[in-house]
Amino acid sequence: MWSGLEGAAGTDELVAFAKKLGLKPEWIQRAGKPSEHFDLVASKRDKALRLGATVRRRNAKLTRKINDLVAKGMARGDDVAKIEAEMRATL
Repeated sequence: MWSGLEGAAGTDELVAFAKKLGLKPEWIQRAGKPSEHFDLVASKRDKALRLGATVRRRNAKLTRKINDLVAKGMARGDDVAKIEAEMRATL
């Protein structure tokens, strides 16, 4: 099973945490996009959780809304956490 490691505070935080897991920065997926992440195998996911990562599930409605805003140029990758908080308040 694969998991995705996302950084709530942006690319720098994501890459720094990924390095703690033994991942190389060039392995980042979709760099600079709202969906940037590192793919993790189960053992790396377990290590990430031990190091303080949290499990986050995003519902389909929220994901579609965020993708729509980004596609329309109304949001950037850095805006995702803010959009998520606002959308959760209205869901």
